[in-house]
Amino acid sequence: MKHWQCAVAYGALVAAFTGYVMLDTFLLPSMQTTAVSVNTSMFADVQADTLPPEEAAETTTETASNASETKSETQAEASEKSHRGRKHSRSEQNQTQAAPAEMTETTEAAENSGNAVTSGTTYENENARITLTQYREYGTDIYVADVQLSSAQYLETAFADDLYGKNVTAATSDIAEAHDAVLAINGDFYGAREQGIVIRNGVVYRDGGDADTDVLCVYADGHFGITNAAQSDAQSLVDAGVWQAFSFGPALVEDGNIAVSTSAEVAQSMQSNPRTAIGMIEPLHYVFVVSD
Repeated sequence: MKHWQCAVAYGALVAAFTGYVMLDTFLLPSMQTTAVSVNTSMFADVQADTLPPEEAAETTTETASNASETKSETQAEASEKSHRGRKHSRSEQNQTQAAPAEMTETTEAAENSGNAVTSGTTYENENARITLTQYREYGTDIYVADVQLSSAQYLETAFADDLYGKNVTAATSDIAEAHDAVLAINGDFYGAREQGIVIRNGVVYRDGGDADTDVLCVYADGHFGITNAAQSDAQSLVDAGVWQAFSFGPALVEDGNIAVSTSAEVAQSMQSNPRTAIGMIEPLHYVFVVSD
Protein backbone atom coordinates (compact mmCIF):
# COMPACT_ATOMS: atom_id res chain seq x y z
CA MET A 1 0.00 0.00 0.00
CA LYS A 2 2.76 2.40 0.86
CA HIS A 3 4.28 2.02 -2.59
CA TRP A 4 0.95 2.83 -4.22
CA GLN A 5 0.41 5.79 -1.91
CA CYS A 6 3.86 7.18 -2.75
CA ALA A 7 3.24 6.71 -6.47
CA VAL A 8 -0.12 8.49 -6.30
CA ALA A 9 1.32 11.35 -4.23
CA TYR A 10 4.29 11.71 -6.59
CA GLY A 11 2.00 11.65 -9.62
CA ALA A 12 -0.23 14.34 -8.09
CA LEU A 13 2.80 16.50 -7.33
CA VAL A 14 4.13 16.16 -10.89
CA ALA A 15 0.69 16.94 -12.33
CA ALA A 16 0.34 20.01 -10.13
CA PHE A 17 3.81 21.28 -11.09
CA THR A 18 3.17 20.61 -14.78
CA GLY A 19 -0.12 22.47 -14.55
CA TYR A 20 1.61 25.45 -12.92
CA VAL A 21 4.34 25.52 -15.57
CA MET A 22 1.78 25.34 -18.37
CA LEU A 23 -0.24 28.12 -16.79
CA ASP A 24 2.79 30.31 -16.38
CA THR A 25 4.22 29.53 -19.81
CA PHE A 26 1.22 29.46 -22.07
CA LEU A 27 -1.58 31.42 -20.47
CA LEU A 28 0.01 34.42 -18.86
CA PRO A 29 1.37 37.31 -20.93
CA SER A 30 5.14 37.58 -20.76
CA MET A 31 7.82 40.28 -21.14
CA GLN A 32 5.32 43.14 -21.02
CA THR A 33 6.84 46.53 -20.39
CA THR A 34 5.41 50.01 -20.63
CA ALA A 35 6.54 51.44 -23.96
CA VAL A 36 5.95 55.15 -24.29
CA SER A 37 9.53 56.41 -24.50
CA VAL A 38 10.71 58.60 -27.35
CA ASN A 39 14.36 59.22 -28.22
CA THR A 40 14.75 62.17 -30.59
CA SER A 41 18.51 62.56 -30.19
CA MET A 42 19.13 61.56 -33.81
CA PHE A 43 17.20 64.63 -34.99
CA ALA A 44 19.66 67.06 -33.38
CA ASP A 45 21.58 67.53 -36.63
CA VAL A 46 18.64 67.12 -38.99
CA GLN A 47 16.97 70.24 -40.32
CA ALA A 48 13.16 70.03 -40.56
CA ASP A 49 11.64 72.15 -43.30
CA THR A 50 8.08 73.30 -43.79
CA LEU A 51 6.51 71.69 -46.82
CA PRO A 52 6.51 74.03 -49.83
CA PRO A 53 3.05 75.33 -50.73
CA GLU A 54 1.07 73.90 -53.64
CA GLU A 55 3.59 71.15 -54.29
CA ALA A 56 1.04 68.39 -54.06
CA ALA A 57 2.21 64.79 -53.90
CA GLU A 58 1.39 62.70 -56.95
CA THR A 59 0.75 58.98 -56.63
CA THR A 60 1.75 57.42 -59.94
CA THR A 61 -0.51 55.09 -61.86
CA GLU A 62 2.34 52.60 -62.05
CA THR A 63 2.62 52.49 -58.27
CA ALA A 64 -1.12 52.01 -57.93
CA SER A 65 -1.51 49.43 -60.67
CA ASN A 66 1.18 47.27 -59.11
CA ALA A 67 -0.20 47.70 -55.63
CA SER A 68 -1.78 44.28 -55.34
CA GLU A 69 1.62 42.77 -56.07
CA THR A 70 3.17 44.92 -53.36
CA LYS A 71 2.96 42.64 -50.36
CA SER A 72 4.94 42.41 -47.14
CA GLU A 73 5.14 39.94 -44.28
CA THR A 74 3.21 42.00 -41.79
CA GLN A 75 0.19 41.37 -39.61
CA ALA A 76 -2.59 40.04 -41.79
CA GLU A 77 -5.10 42.72 -40.91
CA ALA A 78 -4.74 46.41 -41.71
CA SER A 79 -6.95 49.44 -41.46
CA GLU A 80 -6.75 53.17 -41.88
CA LYS A 81 -8.36 55.75 -39.61
CA SER A 82 -8.14 59.51 -39.97
CA HIS A 83 -8.03 61.74 -36.93
CA ARG A 84 -6.96 65.21 -36.02
CA GLY A 85 -3.38 64.62 -34.87
CA ARG A 86 -1.16 66.12 -32.21
CA LYS A 87 2.50 66.97 -32.55
CA HIS A 88 3.85 63.94 -30.72
CA SER A 89 2.12 60.70 -29.90
CA ARG A 90 3.68 58.44 -27.34
CA SER A 91 5.52 55.56 -28.72
CA GLU A 92 3.62 50.93 -32.22
CA GLN A 93 1.76 48.42 -33.79
CA ASN A 94 2.35 50.62 -36.43
CA GLN A 95 1.07 54.13 -36.21
CA THR A 96 1.89 56.90 -38.60
CA GLN A 97 1.48 60.32 -37.03
CA ALA A 98 1.35 63.68 -38.74
CA ALA A 99 1.20 66.74 -36.56
CA PRO A 100 -1.47 69.32 -37.21
CA ALA A 101 -1.67 72.98 -36.84
CA GLU A 102 -5.04 73.42 -38.47
CA MET A 103 -5.86 70.49 -40.71
CA THR A 104 -7.82 71.09 -43.88
CA GLU A 105 -9.74 68.31 -45.55
CA THR A 106 -11.03 68.17 -49.09
CA THR A 107 -12.69 65.26 -50.83
CA GLU A 108 -13.16 65.08 -54.55
CA ALA A 109 -13.78 62.48 -57.23
CA ALA A 110 -10.59 61.26 -58.83
CA GLU A 111 -10.17 60.68 -62.52
CA ASN A 112 -10.87 57.19 -63.73
CA SER A 113 -7.70 56.20 -65.56
CA GLY A 114 -8.92 52.72 -66.46
CA ASN A 115 -7.83 51.40 -63.06
CA ALA A 116 -11.21 52.04 -61.43
CA VAL A 117 -10.01 54.91 -59.26
CA THR A 118 -12.94 55.86 -57.06
CA SER A 119 -11.97 58.84 -54.93
CA GLY A 120 -9.21 60.95 -53.50
CA THR A 121 -9.01 62.59 -50.08
CA THR A 122 -6.32 65.07 -49.05
CA TYR A 123 -5.16 66.21 -45.62
CA GLU A 124 -2.64 68.98 -45.30
CA ASN A 125 -0.90 71.16 -42.74
CA GLU A 126 2.55 72.73 -42.43
CA ASN A 127 4.18 69.38 -41.56
CA ALA A 128 2.24 66.82 -43.57
CA ARG A 129 0.51 66.38 -46.89
CA ILE A 130 -1.44 63.13 -47.34
CA THR A 131 -3.47 62.00 -50.32
CA LEU A 132 -5.63 58.88 -50.02
CA THR A 133 -6.79 57.09 -53.16
CA GLN A 134 -8.80 53.90 -53.60
CA TYR A 135 -8.30 51.60 -56.58
CA ARG A 136 -9.91 48.41 -57.79
CA GLU A 137 -7.56 45.94 -59.51
CA TYR A 138 -7.18 42.16 -59.73
CA GLY A 139 -10.50 41.71 -57.94
CA THR A 140 -9.06 43.59 -54.97
CA ASP A 141 -9.73 46.90 -53.24
CA ILE A 142 -6.42 48.76 -52.94
CA TYR A 143 -5.90 51.79 -50.72
CA VAL A 144 -2.89 54.02 -51.36
CA ALA A 145 -1.70 56.87 -49.17
CA ASP A 146 0.82 59.29 -50.68
CA VAL A 147 2.55 60.94 -47.72
CA GLN A 148 4.92 63.91 -47.64
CA LEU A 149 6.39 65.05 -44.32
CA SER A 150 8.57 67.95 -43.28
CA SER A 151 10.45 65.64 -40.89
CA ALA A 152 10.65 61.90 -40.24
CA GLN A 153 9.86 62.77 -36.63
CA TYR A 154 6.20 62.88 -37.69
CA LEU A 155 6.38 59.24 -38.77
CA GLU A 156 5.69 57.89 -35.30
CA THR A 157 4.72 54.49 -33.93
CA ALA A 158 2.67 53.16 -31.01
CA PHE A 159 2.31 49.77 -29.33
CA ALA A 160 -1.01 48.13 -28.57
CA ASP A 161 -2.06 49.35 -25.11
CA ASP A 162 1.28 51.20 -24.94
CA LEU A 163 2.93 47.93 -23.90
CA TYR A 164 5.83 46.06 -25.44
CA GLY A 165 5.37 42.30 -25.07
CA LYS A 166 3.71 39.12 -26.19
CA ASN A 167 -0.02 38.56 -26.19
CA VAL A 168 -0.68 42.30 -26.40
CA THR A 169 -2.98 43.03 -29.31
CA ALA A 170 -5.31 45.76 -30.49
CA ALA A 171 -6.93 46.76 -33.75
CA THR A 172 -4.94 49.30 -35.73
CA SER A 173 -7.95 51.63 -35.70
CA ASP A 174 -8.11 51.50 -31.89
CA ILE A 175 -4.41 52.30 -31.53
CA ALA A 176 -4.80 55.15 -34.01
CA GLU A 177 -7.75 56.59 -32.13
CA ALA A 178 -5.94 56.35 -28.79
CA HIS A 179 -3.11 58.47 -30.23
CA ASP A 180 -5.14 60.87 -32.38
CA ALA A 181 -3.42 59.69 -35.55
CA VAL A 182 -4.03 61.45 -38.83
CA LEU A 183 -3.26 58.22 -40.70
CA ALA A 184 -2.33 54.75 -39.47
CA ILE A 185 -1.36 51.36 -40.86
CA ASN A 186 -0.47 48.13 -39.08
CA GLY A 187 3.08 47.23 -38.15
CA ASP A 188 5.23 44.12 -38.32
CA PHE A 189 3.40 42.07 -35.67
CA TYR A 190 6.64 41.77 -33.67
CA GLY A 191 4.91 39.92 -30.79
CA ALA A 192 4.31 36.84 -32.95
CA ARG A 193 8.01 36.00 -33.06
CA GLU A 194 10.91 35.73 -30.65
CA GLN A 195 13.54 37.35 -32.86
CA GLY A 196 13.93 40.32 -35.16
CA ILE A 197 14.98 43.90 -34.51
CA VAL A 198 12.42 46.16 -32.83
CA ILE A 199 13.22 49.90 -32.74
CA ARG A 200 10.35 52.28 -32.12
CA ASN A 201 10.65 56.06 -31.90
CA GLY A 202 14.43 55.79 -31.47
CA VAL A 203 14.23 53.25 -28.61
CA VAL A 204 15.62 49.70 -28.83
CA TYR A 205 13.20 47.05 -27.58
CA ARG A 206 14.77 43.94 -29.12
CA ASP A 207 17.95 43.03 -30.97
CA GLY A 208 17.93 40.79 -34.02
CA GLY A 209 19.26 37.57 -32.56
CA ASP A 210 19.84 34.95 -35.24
CA ALA A 211 16.84 35.99 -37.30
CA ASP A 212 17.73 35.86 -40.99
CA THR A 213 15.12 38.46 -41.94
CA ASP A 214 15.10 41.77 -43.76
CA VAL A 215 14.74 44.85 -41.59
CA LEU A 216 13.29 48.13 -42.85
CA CYS A 217 15.04 51.10 -41.23
CA VAL A 218 13.61 54.62 -41.26
CA TYR A 219 16.38 57.16 -40.67
CA ALA A 220 16.05 60.57 -39.06
CA ASP A 221 16.76 62.32 -42.36
CA GLY A 222 13.78 60.52 -43.89
CA HIS A 223 15.48 57.92 -46.07
CA PHE A 224 14.86 54.17 -45.90
CA GLY A 225 17.48 51.47 -45.58
CA ILE A 226 17.23 47.67 -45.63
CA THR A 227 19.52 45.48 -43.55
CA ASN A 228 19.64 41.91 -42.24
CA ALA A 229 18.67 41.29 -38.62
CA ALA A 230 21.34 38.66 -37.99
CA GLN A 231 24.06 40.95 -39.30
CA SER A 232 22.98 44.11 -37.48
CA ASP A 233 23.12 45.47 -33.96
CA ALA A 234 20.05 47.43 -32.89
CA GLN A 235 21.87 49.99 -30.76
CA SER A 236 24.39 50.60 -33.54
CA LEU A 237 21.48 51.31 -35.87
CA VAL A 238 20.06 53.88 -33.45
CA ASP A 239 23.53 55.43 -33.12
CA ALA A 240 23.58 55.68 -36.92
CA GLY A 241 20.30 57.60 -36.90
CA VAL A 242 17.62 54.92 -37.21
CA TRP A 243 14.31 56.24 -35.90
CA GLN A 244 12.14 53.18 -36.64
CA ALA A 245 13.04 49.60 -37.57
CA PHE A 246 10.63 46.84 -38.60
CA SER A 247 11.25 43.17 -39.32
CA PHE A 248 9.14 43.26 -42.47
CA GLY A 249 10.57 41.12 -45.20
CA PRO A 250 11.13 40.28 -47.77
CA ALA A 251 12.28 43.58 -49.21
CA LEU A 252 10.17 44.21 -52.32
CA VAL A 253 12.02 47.04 -54.06
CA GLU A 254 15.65 48.03 -53.63
CA ASP A 255 17.35 50.84 -55.55
CA GLY A 256 14.31 51.12 -57.79
CA ASN A 257 14.36 47.45 -58.80
CA ILE A 258 11.91 44.70 -57.87
CA ALA A 259 13.78 42.48 -55.42
CA VAL A 260 11.42 39.47 -55.23
CA SER A 261 9.73 37.00 -57.53
CA THR A 262 6.36 35.32 -57.09
CA SER A 263 8.14 32.09 -56.14
CA ALA A 264 10.26 33.87 -53.50
CA GLU A 265 7.35 35.61 -51.79
CA VAL A 266 6.15 34.47 -48.39
CA ALA A 267 3.45 31.82 -48.39
CA GLN A 268 0.86 33.99 -46.65
CA SER A 269 1.04 36.59 -49.40
CA MET A 270 0.27 34.02 -52.08
CA GLN A 271 -3.10 33.40 -50.46
CA SER A 272 -6.18 35.59 -50.17
CA ASN A 273 -5.02 37.76 -47.27
CA PRO A 274 -4.96 41.50 -46.74
CA ARG A 275 -1.41 42.79 -47.15
CA THR A 276 0.32 46.04 -46.22
CA ALA A 277 3.42 47.69 -47.67
CA ILE A 278 5.34 50.91 -47.11
CA GLY A 279 7.77 52.44 -49.57
CA MET A 280 9.91 55.53 -50.09
CA ILE A 281 9.67 57.56 -53.28
CA GLU A 282 12.36 59.90 -51.98
CA PRO A 283 13.36 60.91 -48.44
CA LEU A 284 10.29 62.23 -46.56
CA HIS A 285 8.03 61.19 -49.43
CA TYR A 286 6.37 57.83 -48.79
CA VAL A 287 3.65 55.56 -50.11
CA PHE A 288 1.56 53.27 -47.91
CA VAL A 289 -0.43 50.50 -49.63
CA VAL A 290 -3.13 48.26 -48.19
CA SER A 291 -4.41 45.49 -50.47
CA ASP A 292 -7.70 44.33 -48.95
